[in-house]
Amino acid sequence: MRIHVLIPMLLLIAAGAAVLPRAASADWPHNIYANLAIAGPGTDQELAAMVADGSGGAYFAWTDKRGGTEDVYVQRVTALGVIAPGWPATGLAVSNAVSRKLDPQLVADGSGGVLVIWNDFRAGPSNGDIYASRILGNGTRAVGFSAGGQPLSTASDNEARPRACTDGSGGALVAWEDLYSATDTDIHGARVNSAGIVVFS
Repeated sequence: MRIHVLIPMLLLIAAGAAVLPRAASADWPHNIYANLAIAGPGTDQELAAMVADGSGGAYFAWTDKRGGTEDVYVQRVTALGVIAPGWPATGLAVSNAVSRKLDPQLVADGSGGVLVIWNDFRAGPSNGDIYASRILGNGTRAVGFSAGGQPLSTASDNEARPRACTDGSGGALVAWEDLYSATDTDIHGARVNSAGIVVFS
């Protein structure tokens, strides 16, 4: 094939490719000043944790003072960069208890949902406890987890700074600091399964 014939053919192929429909791409915004609003306007929101949802999206957890004190909220965003169906645009409160809640941790449950673990002060301003909840992928609370959250530890001393990982079976292994006194801090732990049952503490 001669060069003068080959060049027009290449130009024709290139032009055809330019008008072919492209595969759907993610809707994630590209404006660095706009980006994707995970929770919308709020009061003193502080991002604390995020974890993949297993489907190309992610869960986000943060503390938010929109109610007057710190509460824990969680949001799910799909791989397309939009709030997942069934999830509130401003995020889902993980507990209906009136209390200060801090340091949320996230653990994927392996089924599209997420476990949320946090430090809760419903027993008093210096008596932190550890609570957990499991939220399904559609934004509803899993059966077995109460609206206020499942207590993992409610000792009379101050428990703080929970950390968590998956137990490999839809639940979570959780550890935290137990502050017995100003000079005595120990590490305690628990396992909460996917049904909200604390297996050990």
